[in-house]
Amino acid sequence: MKAEYLEQFSNQNIKKFLLSEEKFMLLEKVLAEEKAELRDIEKQMQGLDFGKPLNKTQIQEQLGIIAKEVNKFLGVNNIELPKLKAFTIELSGFAA
Repeated sequence: MKAEYLEQFSNQNIKKFLLSEEKFMLLEKVLAEEKAELRDIEKQMQGLDFGKPLNKTQIQEQLGIIAKEVNKFLGVNNIELPKLKAFTIELSGFAA
């Protein structure tokens, strides 16, 4: 491995890792396995239709329904409702 390449890394552990052929081969193996798993997931997701995205009001309605079901299942009432931030939509204490 070229010295110029290694000089860009200030972390000595990264340098040691890159100089270790055994560890590098292990990393390549893990990456290949992860790549194969990602391909499988992408293949399974082809053709799935999740419907149109929900707007803020629809999300609040759905979360309220879900919270009621979960509370009933857990046998709890009057718990503090969670704050949710999904992308740019902020919901605080949605109705349950």
